[in-house]
Amino acid sequence: DPDVRREVAKNPASPAARLAHLAEDAAPGVRWWVAQNAATPPAALAALAADPDPDVRCEVAQNAATPAASR
Repeated sequence: DPDVRREVAKNPASPAARLAHLAEDAAPGVRWWVAQNAATPPAALAALAADPDPDVRCEVAQNAATPAASR
């Protein structure tokens, strides 16, 4: 259910492994929340920097946890 996955993706207490898994979700809205979450692992943010959705890429660029090379 995309609504449940979005809630998990935006929760700052979600485990890093879960956020990394959700970074590969088919729903752009889920990936958008993962990209915005400060708890998302840097490697997942680096992968999301190449996301096909421009809104996801924009959130990655604004996330302080994103590695500098991926901004």
